[in-house]
Order: sequence, then structure tokens, then C-alpha cells
Amino acid sequence: MVQMPVLTPETFGDLHLISVLIEGEIGSVISVERRIGYKDISFVRGGEAIPMTEQSTFLADYEAGQNVPVEYRATAGLDGETVTSDWVLADNLDSGDDFFFTLENPFLGMKLHVMVRFGMWQEILAEEFQKDAELFSFSTALLRYGRVIALANTGQHDAATAEYDAFLKAKEAVQETRYMFNNPAEDVLGIAQQMAVGERLYKSGDYEAGLDHLRAAANYSDNLHYDEPWGWMQPPRHALAALLMEQKQYVEAEEIYRADLGLNDTLARPCQHPKNIWSLHGLSECLNKRGETQELVHVQLLLDQALARAEVPVSASCYCRNT
Repeated sequence: MVQMPVLTPETFGDLHLISVLIEGEIGSVISVERRIGYKDISFVRGGEAIPMTEQSTFLADYEAGQNVPVEYRATAGLDGETVTSDWVLADNLDSGDDFFFTLENPFLGMKLHVMVRFGMWQEILAEEFQKDAELFSFSTALLRYGRVIALANTGQHDAATAEYDAFLKAKEAVQETRYMFNNPAEDVLGIAQQMAVGERLYKSGDYEAGLDHLRAAANYSDNLHYDEPWGWMQPPRHALAALLMEQKQYVEAEEIYRADLGLNDTLARPCQHPKNIWSLHGLSECLNKRGETQELVHVQLLLDQALARAEVPVSASCYCRNT
């Protein structure tokens, strides 16, 4: 499990170590896979194996969302389909066993989390669906979710409503046997549903209803079974707090940022994201808004360290915020 060393610095917020570790992991895994072949390494069942490159890029997707290394934003999750679909289709699906697809299908959807995180709205809308919607039911539903978010954030409200209806149909079509590692796909897509309807309503002007659905998304995410990385890649609180800031609801936004950073006891430890750049930026802005100066010095120091390593601008905890 070459990717495991990444989990320790992620847990403790030592984000400056993560990019280096991932770069080394992906490089070494690719080297090994090229030398001895995909099927000789990693998880094995019935004589078959799951490529480790995808396990490492899965983690890279997660860390790209926390640490903003643009090279992983651009490459890690966005080519996650290179081996999965053909490999699984060719070798495993004839057996009627969902084991491999339960493990592999999540990789196909991870790119959507990276693209949503960085506001890649046009790229999301340009994504093509898998030809077999029944087979790729989970990743199809995730793409529908991403399209709702993209359409809502580009002012295409009628299209976002129609796409949301399509998302609901896609969600209903996902088989009960499909999982996102430790979590049933149904539970993970429950978060997607709340996020999609929340941003759709908010962007259409129904601000409070939209915020309520984003609060529900955060609650759904908190109640997922423990996993590494977390089953929903982008913390819903980042979108919720960003839009609360847009509505000048600074008190609630500050509490959300504090909880996400682990600065209070609101959340269980696995739901906290220490020192992440998004919530540091939000908390810094909140402290500035209320004229707090003593704590701001320490928060700003952490934020400056994170910004120094970032390769894309960070102006809010979510690209869904406009002001």
C-alpha cells in the first residue's frame, strides 16, 4: 500500500509534505506497473489485481482539493479512466461479481470533485458520459451532479433544473450493490443530491432554502462511515460557509470554518481538516470582518504559509462564491 504514508500528514494538517509524498508514490507506482504489469500488484482477488496507479491518483485528487498543487489538479484525477473501464470490462464483468466494480468505479467519478473544487465549469459540461449508463451507474450519477453545479454556477438555471431531474433518475438507477469503498453509493449520492439542489436553489435566488440544503449536505457527509480518504472529497462546509459569507452571515460562517479546521469540538476528528487553505482563508476573512486582531496574526501566518505553496489563486473557500 504505497499510498499510505500520505494519510499521516493529511490527518495532522502537515500539507506541505503531501505533494512531495504523492509525487514520489505515483512515480514509483507507475514505474513498478510498467515493469511488471498491472495484474501482478496491489489488491488481488481470484488471480486479478487492481492497478495501484489509480489508488495513488485517488489520494492525489483528495490532496489537490486541500493543498492546491495545480499539477495534481490538472493531471491526477482528470485521467482516472485510462485503465479502469477497459480493464474491468475485459477481465471481470462477465463473472457478474460487483467486487471489482465496487472498488474501481469510484475512481471514474473522482475527477468531478477536482473539477468542482476548482470551478472548472466549462470542462465539466464538456465531459462525455460513459456509453453504458447501467454499468457505470455511479460515475454517471456523479457526472449529472457535477453538471447541475456547473450549470447553476454559469447562470443556466432552467438547464440546471432539467439536469437535476436527470441526476435524480441516475441516482435511482444506481444498484444497491455499488459502494464507494466503505460507504454505499446511495449514501454518497445523498450528499450529491443535497449539494446539487442547494447550489441550484441558491444560484436561482432562493438563498435560505439553498443554504439549508447545504447544511443538510454537511450533516450527511459527517455521517458517512470512516474511510481514507473521506467518501465525499470536497467538504460541503466549504461551499456552505462561502455562500454564507456572500450573504454576510459572518457569525455562522466563522463557526463553520473553525469546526472544519478542528479549532473546536463540534466535529468528530475524522471530519476535521486541520490547516486546510480554504477554511484558513475563510476564517481570516471572518476575523478581519469583526476587527479581531490577536488571533488573526496566528491564522494569517498559517494562511500565508499555505498560500506560498499554492499554484492557483484562492479568494474564497469555494469557487461557487461570486462576491
